[in-house]
Amino acid sequence: MVLPFDNACMANINLVMNVRIYKSKAGEYNYFAPRGWNGFLYFTDGVVKYYYDDKEYICKPGTFAYLPIGKPYRVSQTDGFCYLINFRIPGSLGEEPFFGIFENGSQILDCFLKAMTVFQKKRIGYRAELNSIFYRIISLVQAGGHHGYLPMRHYSLIEPAVHHISENYRKKEIKVEELAALCGISRKYFTKLFSTYYDLTPKQYIINLKLDYARKLLISEPQMSIMQISEACLFSKVYYFSRLFSEHVGQSPSEYRKNK
Repeated sequence: MVLPFDNACMANINLVMNVRIYKSKAGEYNYFAPRGWNGFLYFTDGVVKYYYDDKEYICKPGTFAYLPIGKPYRVSQTDGFCYLINFRIPGSLGEEPFFGIFENGSQILDCFLKAMTVFQKKRIGYRAELNSIFYRIISLVQAGGHHGYLPMRHYSLIEPAVHHISENYRKKEIKVEELAALCGISRKYFTKLFSTYYDLTPKQYIINLKLDYARKLLISEPQMSIMQISEACLFSKVYYFSRLFSEHVGQSPSEYRKNK
C-alpha cells in the first residue's frame, strides 16, 4: 500500500495539529471508536498490536504508522510509548491504515522529537514551524525505502525477547544467549529469526534503542552532560558512545543538541 500523501501537499492552508507522547500500559486491550483525527505515530518502545477489520499490524520500535480518520480499531499492547501527531487537513490521506519501517527512520524520528519541542514551547510562529515539520515527515516517508509491514508468523517466538529488551535496555547489559533462552530456542535460530524480522542483529537493535533514547535526553535534559547521557544509556566509554551516535545520526551528540 502507498499512502496518497500527494493529496496532503495541496492542503496546507487549514492544517490543524497537536503533538503528544502516548504512554501505553502492559496488558491493555482497548477498542477505539472511529478516530476524530488523522494520526502519524512513531514507536520507540514496547510492542503494540493494532487490529483493523480483523487484520493485525505489529508495531515495534522504529515503526512509523498512519491511522486514518473515521475508522474504528482495536489495540493490544505491552509497556512502551510512541510519539503521536494528530492532524486534520482538507481532503483525505486515505481510508486504510499504514505501518512501515523506513530506512531513513532516524530522520523521521527527529521530526517527531522536534515537533514535540515546538508544540510544547509554542513560540511565535510555532504553527508554521509545525506545518513545515509535518510536510518534512511526508517527504521522508515518500523518499525512504520501507519494509512493508505485515504480521510475520514467527514473531510470537521472539516476542518474549522483544518485551525483555524494551523493559531492560536502559537498566542492564543484555546478552543474546539470555534472549534466546527466554524464547526457548537456540541462539543461532533466535538470531536468524530476529534479524529476518528487524533487519538488524539483536545487538544492533539494542544499540539503536539506546541511541534513540540518547537523542531524546539531549533535547529534553539540557542540564545533562554528554558523559552523563552516555552513562544513562549504558555505554561503557563516552568516546564509544560519541562515535556510534555520529555514525547513527550523522552529527556528534554536542552538534545534535546545538542544532535542536
